[in-house]
Amino acid sequence: MGGTGRGTEVEGVVTGFASVCVNGIELHYQPGTPVTIHGKPGSPRDLAVGQVVRVQAEGSGEQMQV
Repeated sequence: MGGTGRGTEVEGVVTGFASVCVNGIELHYQPGTPVTIHGKPGSPRDLAVGQVVRVQAEGSGEQMQV
């Protein structure tokens, strides 16, 4: 997934979709958030439970912004 290039890197397995849940953190994103999958453009709709992701997010705690 995309982000601003600043903030905290969150890496882990997608466990759910309240937004995108990774390592117990709810990562809120906008529909236009840039996503790359294996180096190719994608969208948040391409994400699936069980995928490993690396996200640049802002904030702290259990809810962050992508």
